Amino acid sequence: MKKNLVASAVKSIGMALAVSACGLASAVPITYEGVLSSGVTTGGFVNDPALSGSPNDDFWSFSAVQGDVITIAVQRLNSGLDPAAILYEGVGLDTAGLLQVAAADDNLAELPGFGGPFADALISYTVVNSGQFTLQVWDFLSDAQIPGGFCYQVTLNGTPTSQQFGCNTVAEPGSLALAGMALLGVAGLRRSKKGLTA
Repeated sequence: MKKNLVASAVKSIGMALAVSACGLASAVPITYEGVLSSGVTTGGFVNDPALSGSPNDDFWSFSAVQGDVITIAVQRLNSGLDPAAILYEGVGLDTAGLLQVAAADDNLAELPGFGGPFADALISYTVVNSGQFTLQVWDFLSDAQIPGGFCYQVTLNGTPTSQQFGCNTVAEPGSLALAGMALLGVAGLRRSKKGLTA
């Protein structure tokens, strides 16, 4: 129990430092994955190094009106992912001109069957200025690497209690090579059979 509390405290300090460094460091590039719609769950892939911008981090945009209370749930669909999120006021080509208004990590229980390190991310924010917003999703402290990245689902104004986004895992390069070699072998057999029957 004491060991878990110490690990959690160290991670909380790490999150604060990482988010602060993100604001102080040079801007990271943004390529938007799409626009979030209220009540709709969608998803994507993130990879390391975190907080390095696109393509390792995912960015989503949406619009909101002053006084709106928005919630954004970011839920892992690979057990090894430790998802974290930062919410910015504004949209742009990089994070330089955006105002960070909220961040989240480890404050939402993971979905059934997707236990892993720590917990998922839930942002709750009351909109101060009407306009467009940017959500940055990133991998904070994963326990492994997955070729193609970690899969997650994100929901604006809702928190699903089950997997809503279809996450197709990306084939590993080694398995693609084996499939290619098998196809070449089949083609060779067909050619050999043709030679015998001719």
